[in-house]
Amino acid sequence: MGYTELVSISEALELVEDGRTGELNFERDGRRVTVALEVSSGSVVGLLVKIHDHDWPRITFRREKKSDKASKDSGMNVEVQTGDFAFDELVYIESAYGQDVLGPFLADAKLRAAIMKPIADFDRQLVFTANGLTVKAKLDFLAVDRFVPLFESLLALARIFPSLPAGAKPGPERGVILMVASWLGFLASGLWPLLMMPFGDPVTWSLRWVGLGLGLVAGVGAVPVVRAYTRGHSRSTHFFYGTSLALVPTLPLAFMSAAVFFNAALDRSPAEDLSGVVDEFLGWAGEDDQNARVVVKWNSGTLEKLDVPSTGRSGVGKGDRLHATRRSGALGFPWWERRPALDKKR
Repeated sequence: MGYTELVSISEALELVEDGRTGELNFERDGRRVTVALEVSSGSVVGLLVKIHDHDWPRITFRREKKSDKASKDSGMNVEVQTGDFAFDELVYIESAYGQDVLGPFLADAKLRAAIMKPIADFDRQLVFTANGLTVKAKLDFLAVDRFVPLFESLLALARIFPSLPAGAKPGPERGVILMVASWLGFLASGLWPLLMMPFGDPVTWSLRWVGLGLGLVAGVGAVPVVRAYTRGHSRSTHFFYGTSLALVPTLPLAFMSAAVFFNAALDRSPAEDLSGVVDEFLGWAGEDDQNARVVVKWNSGTLEKLDVPSTGRSGVGKGDRLHATRRSGALGFPWWERRPALDKKR
């Protein structure tokens, strides 16, 4: 059976292909056109129209929102203006190209009108790239009386949409690399504490809390720096929020992991070999109760509450012996070179 949603569109466009594969490929005005269903988990959720071309600049035209106006008023975003009040009020332009390139590019009133029509009449976003024009539509555009007018407006735009003049260069759109790097750091940050666990394990959480605190201060302090760096082009707000949302949670984890690492890696203090006995068994702790929570009486006479690994739940008794190696830490936070472990398992 396949998909039937494109059959009526295929008939309206007088195509041989019926679209039951979920996609129509054909030619109009000498250009290759693709109309495809967007499918998620087997359900049709939308429609995609692409008019292929190999020589269009990367520009996105969409309806301007209140947030766009606010960003421009604050000086964060800078958008190309054409001098056509109706166009500038309706359309927001996202592009790495600046006023010097896109100002003359959009000087033709017919071109501006052709861009405005699918945005004003159908509230669609127009994404131009070197591969063509791509437009996503909602399910209601599967109806022929909705699809055909939209499609005709896109064809009319494609007929007159020009290429950029030779030598046109994009402006300094700062923030792309920074945002990508910050999100890569965010994705990796979840692994850092896990990778650090076998090395430099602090005796208490104090060092970790200090690292988290310093990282949070650094993350919050980086926000105005990121804002100043990314401002000044049409997608500044996007890069600013994208980078900040990744940096603020990433830096605390990075600082915590770095504090734990350097506290141990730079430590030149002598190792302190500890021996003692279980003075009191307090219960089970940790995931799946794999640790015994005990009060240890070291040979020095000091008492310390610890979680120590134990095989099974056969019990840990008073008098069970354990050993550990502890060092002072380069940053002044003691850490376990060898975690406390029982000599015997019951």
